[in-house]
Amino acid sequence: MERPNSFKLPQSFLSQLGEFTTGYFLVTVNEQGQFETFVQADNPVTRLGVLKFTGMVLDTLESNLEQNISNPVPEQHSDIEITEEGDDEDPSATT
Repeated sequence: MERPNSFKLPQSFLSQLGEFTTGYFLVTVNEQGQFETFVQADNPVTRLGVLKFTGMVLDTLESNLEQNISNPVPEQHSDIEITEEGDDEDPSATT
């Protein structure tokens, strides 16, 4: 069986995205693991703003990832008993 052609992001999608926004920076990873970037902005100021904001987001994501790697969250213990309000009363007590 032949492998279908690789997926390509439709130009119509990018055109519509451009119609409804003043700019975008889109990164995809194709089936071969290669990065593809798409950048569009109405003017140089918007383009610079989109790229600067993207850089800030990437810095934050990288920092969070590094923190998660160096300080992994301990696994939850399943032997912890969860009680609801009123469950702490002595069952042997009579009213």
